[in-house]
Amino acid sequence: MIRRRDGWSIVLAGSWNRSLFLPEWVEPRLFPEPGMEIEIALLPALPVIYRDQQVSMEIAWGRLVFRPLNLADDAGLLRAEGMARSMLQALPETPVQAVGINFGFREQIPPGHVLAMFNDVDDAELGQQGWAIGERKLARRLTRDNDALALTMTYNGESVDIDFNFHTDTQANAVAQQAGGRLRLQGLGRAGCERR
Repeated sequence: MIRRRDGWSIVLAGSWNRSLFLPEWVEPRLFPEPGMEIEIALLPALPVIYRDQQVSMEIAWGRLVFRPLNLADDAGLLRAEGMARSMLQALPETPVQAVGINFGFREQIPPGHVLAMFNDVDDAELGQQGWAIGERKLARRLTRDNDALALTMTYNGESVDIDFNFHTDTQANAVAQQAGGRLRLQGLGRAGCERR
């Protein structure tokens, strides 16, 4: 499996005050090295994005999203985790509703037992009616205590995308910090997750 860049993120859902996230506040805390870029959206509903070579941070009214930009090693992922933790610590009064961590992989040559999960009994019947199946999707939601794991597998006829969303609901920033501890990222990078 290979890691899909668009599938990796850490999300802090909450009532974030976008007005705080001005360059002079963000830069020393999260992007102290030279090279930070800012992307300002023309529409206020779209996020403001800060980025450097390793990580991007999206500030929206209802969430902060941290994305590692280089998945060749774990540095960007661990930095995104550190940035998320630092925002929870720097803004402890912020009401945080959930902490989510997303991972996305692609199996370019899926084995037979994986493809067998997508077999449907109605393929021939749909074909007789002139319908072609362009994409198949399987979804599961697992829960334990306040934690949830959403697993989605999508088969497009050639490859299988596998998306994981680890999600913890919370009512307070302190609980969000504890949830971040349970959803620790260290060791989820290349070791054991990538096969070529």
